[in-house]
Amino acid sequence: MVGLDAVTHLPLLLVASEDGWVRVYDWMRRTRLAARHMGSRQALSCSLHPSGLIAAVGTSEALAVYWVLKASLSPMAELPVVKCNVSRYSHTGGLLAAAGSSNTIYVYPAYYGYEGAAGRPSNISTRAPGHSHSAAVGGGDGSAVLEAVVVLKGHVSTVTDLVFSGDDKWLISTGAGGAVYFWELSTGTRLIELEYVDKKCVYCSGK
Repeated sequence: MVGLDAVTHLPLLLVASEDGWVRVYDWMRRTRLAARHMGSRQALSCSLHPSGLIAAVGTSEALAVYWVLKASLSPMAELPVVKCNVSRYSHTGGLLAAAGSSNTIYVYPAYYGYEGAAGRPSNISTRAPGHSHSAAVGGGDGSAVLEAVVVLKGHVSTVTDLVFSGDDKWLISTGAGGAVYFWELSTGTRLIELEYVDKKCVYCSGK
């Protein structure tokens, strides 16, 4: 097993395995609801949307986002986060944060389009100048785009976990180098007064 996620109000469990399969289970009924094999791509992480209708799977090539349908996972978008080892949906479900080999954290709207991202806090508007972290979704005409609304740089080692605050205004990130950073999403800035760094520790997760 390389990834595991669940939602609090539904009996759903998302599991990414070393055998290349990504599966969604109803743990209460002990049944499998949907599954998809990742083919030649190696799954590195996974995250389940609070609605239970969308699953994000970090792979060696990108962050793949799928609709959770009956018996299958249907492609929704491919986000350019290479070697995506961690991703996390916000509590309201409007945002998706992810990090990969660059140790940069990208925050995307969870739904189609930039302005129409349901559940996206209205105070989030920060974009990094000149970045190109966006992906066409839906049809092949590129009419709907998921574009990173916030780009956070600061970690010098692997980002090991991402956690949204209860009101989704902050993002907390942990790093393999012993760093715990707090980010204000409305401005895209790191809150220096709250950060904690202990190079003797390797933080694997945070809640």
